[in-house]
Amino acid sequence: MVVDSNDDHLCYQLLEGVNKLFGLYIDQSRFDDYIASPQNGYKAIQVTAWLPDCGAIEVAIATQDMEGENLWAWSMLFNTARTSATTARLKS
Repeated sequence: MVVDSNDDHLCYQLLEGVNKLFGLYIDQSRFDDYIASPQNGYKAIQVTAWLPDCGAIEVAIATQDMEGENLWAWSMLFNTARTSATTARLKS
């Protein structure tokens, strides 16, 4: 879920709504606040809910800026891995 703003506080407000929606199905052991503690540049709030007859649903909440950075970082990681694999094949 991407908040239509760049205000971090709106992510936490949306989290309240997610908690109300999924209630008892939220898996508290699978909550990560990467806004408060970014990991490798990744910023988002991640929540997992276990729904009967559906299984796990992971919700990631971020601002527009965060989402842009998160997508850019994954793209760079993918391109770096692909380049490394190609280089390794050429050296073989």
